[in-house]
Amino acid sequence: MGIEDKISGRIKQAAGDLLGHDGLKRQGAQEERKADAETEAREAEARADAEARRAEAKREEAEQRAAAAARREFERADVEIKRDEARVQAADAEADRKAAEARDLELRTDPVELSDSRSREDLYEEARKLGIQGRSDMSKDELAAEITARK
Repeated sequence: MGIEDKISGRIKQAAGDLLGHDGLKRQGAQEERKADAETEAREAEARADAEARRAEAKREEAEQRAAAAARREFERADVEIKRDEARVQAADAEADRKAAEARDLELRTDPVELSDSRSREDLYEEARKLGIQGRSDMSKDELAAEITARK
């Protein structure tokens, strides 16, 4: 309705000037001001809508940046976790290797442990490989003692 009120207000002001009618002139000025106020309100609303769109776009952009930062942080954490898991596996493998080495050394140096951990047949076969003489007449403990002495 803005342009019509503006035109109507101008016409009434002109008529009021020509006729010397202050009421008509005042009414014309009010209609013209009403049209200006309506135009200003529409413009202000359009500016507010534009600001709302910009604010929404900034909010969405901030959310996207935050999500990307969170993804990067999770990826870094995953890399650290995998690195830690690899260290744990390496440490476990080293511990297993050391335990096997200790067990092997124990079997080489302790005839009782060797005797307890193997059957007579296993000891006899190892004595045969080592070339121990008289092995067929030896007991399990004697075989273990001879094998330990040779290693």
